[in-house]
Parts: sequence; structure tokens; C-alpha cells
Amino acid sequence: MIADALDPDTAIRSLHLGPTPYEGGPPSDTGWASGYNTYISWSSPTAPNAPLESAQVAFDQIYVPNGADPALAEKRLRLRQSILDHTIDQIDTITPRLGADDANKLDEYLTAVREVESSLQNMPPQLGCGGEAMAPAADLSFVDHTKAMLDVVVLALRCDATRIVTYSLDYGFGNKDFAFLGLGNYKHHNLSHSGTAPEIINAHRGIVRWHMDQFAYFLAAMDAVGEGRSTLLDNSLVYMGSDTADGWVHAHDDLTAMLAGGAAGAVNPGRLIDASGASYDSVLLAMAHAMDANVASFSGASTPFDGL
Repeated sequence: MIADALDPDTAIRSLHLGPTPYEGGPPSDTGWASGYNTYISWSSPTAPNAPLESAQVAFDQIYVPNGADPALAEKRLRLRQSILDHTIDQIDTITPRLGADDANKLDEYLTAVREVESSLQNMPPQLGCGGEAMAPAADLSFVDHTKAMLDVVVLALRCDATRIVTYSLDYGFGNKDFAFLGLGNYKHHNLSHSGTAPEIINAHRGIVRWHMDQFAYFLAAMDAVGEGRSTLLDNSLVYMGSDTADGWVHAHDDLTAMLAGGAAGAVNPGRLIDASGASYDSVLLAMAHAMDANVASFSGASTPFDGL
């Protein structure tokens, strides 16, 4: 909705990134269609914005080094398109086995993929933006891939390749194994249904702390990009949140959210706000207005949250 309202004059209308792929596809829950656990951005009520899961592909979409051979840009463009074509080829093999409802859902997904493909075909490559950037390596671990994705977001904003980005650190009902934290061999979703013993709570805190460390890393990288007398972070609005407040019962009341940046003076940061009773939709609507996207309403909210 923000992209529709602002219609930014950038090479990429909006950039959508996702987690490292799960073997066998993203996790799902029997209570919801899997799309609602996979996508956090939608171009319409029924069509999701398919996220890029590869930091390498995302990097190549937004950046070509200064002085690069134009043939390199064309090669990268063909590569990106071939990856999408490979996705379509895989889907074609399962289409004949789908029922009507699943076929409709698949068609919505393919529409989103084709929109990405169309944007690539019409997008001139970014020929540098005041500095060299190193492409992410192949076969990155989950930890390194996460940081690479965050670096790509900063690069995209620094290069003004896009001004609107979403990045999901994991899928809804994601079950990443956080054994690398040294707090036990715990998978995230399983852990949230494993009781309240001290070691369980300690592992939970370790995972939350790790996510906050990634957020801090990202904000520091944005703040290091100078823009005149301010920084990229000063001129941006960054939201981080969760799809669940209480993982034990999958509750959505009292969702905690964090906002960072100054939105070029549109918000007043550095505060802890008790927003009890406020709707989640009203906060998102207030964020849109802070970005000068004066949409009339979002979901169930027509009045923006008054407090940012």
C-alpha cells in the first residue's frame, strides 16, 4: 500500500526478502493456509509478494560494480530470470495433481512470481552508488546468510535502488535450530511449546537476544551511512515485530513492536510507549503516514495511532 501511494521513482518498486529455504519447503500450520505463514507482504488481498530467499540473487538484483562490463549486467539479468523460470518449471510438475482450491492459491503465487520477473525485465541495473560492495559468498550458514541479507537491504537503500523493503527473518511457525547459540539443541517453534523450566526460558531468551543483536547490527549499518548532516537511519523508518505475542497459545494480543529511525523528522524516537488498547493496524497506518503515504485506512484501522 505504501508503494502504491508513493509510486517511488526507483529501479525496484519494493524489495521483499525471506529466510534461507527449508528443506521440503516452508513450514505450515493446519489452522491457516501456508501462504499466511510464508509471506509478510501482499500486492493485493490475494496475491503475495514472493520474497527472494538468496542473498546472492538479491545482491545481483540491486548492484553492479562501477565500470563493470555491460555484458556482465546482462548476464546477471539472464541469471535472475532463469532462476525464476526454474521455479516455474518445478511448479509445472505438480500442477496436474492439485485440486481447485490449491490450484487457485498456486495461480496467485505464480502471479506474484511473474510480477518479480516483469520488474527484472524492465529494470536497468544499478551501476554502483559511491563505493564498492562485495557480493555474498555461496553456501552461507544461517547466521552468515542473515547478516548478508541485512547488508543487502542497507546497500539497496544506500543505492536508492528501492525505498521500501520487507525482510522476514524466518517463516511463521519457523523451526530453525538454534543449537549454535550453545544453549541446547532447540528448534524455535518446538521450544515455544516445551514448558517453563529454567533451561527452556534461558534458551528462549538467548534466541530473542540473537534476533535483537541482528536488529542492532542492521541499525548500526544504516546509521553509518551519511546523508548530508544526517544518516540513512535518521531518514528512514524501521519496524521490527513478531507475528505472535504468546507463542504457547499463538496469541496476538499485546504484540510488542520496535520502531527505529527518525523518518526525516516525522517521528520522535527514544521512547517506550504503552500502547495498550491500540490496534496493530493503527500503528502500521501511522507508519504509512510518517512516510507521507497518506492512505485512508489499513485493514481495520482508519485512524492512525497518535503517539509516534
